Amino acid sequence: MRAARSHSGSRRDPAPAPKPVPAVATFNITDAPETWLSMPQVCAMFGGVSRMWIHRRQLDAGFPRGIHLGGGKLVFFKLSEVQAWALASQHPAPVCNAPGSTS
Repeated sequence: MRAARSHSGSRRDPAPAPKPVPAVATFNITDAPETWLSMPQVCAMFGGVSRMWIHRRQLDAGFPRGIHLGGGKLVFFKLSEVQAWALASQHPAPVCNAPGSTS
């Protein structure tokens, strides 16, 4: 028969030392204050145009490309780029105020 082990004197391996955390560059949100607009917000800025209107302007008129997130389903645009395009292309002023704009 095997002798029962006593729990009072059992040895355990010491816990492994924690791995060092790699240094990460710090980013302060005030360093780059940028307002991002969703596709519906951009469409509303130009009077409720369709997504296809935006895509056509990207192909033929240099409308800024958006950042695609969520597997490409979500698209966000920089407000400053959209406003710059609207001024440069002589497009009529946006119908509604975008978040972060001063008018």
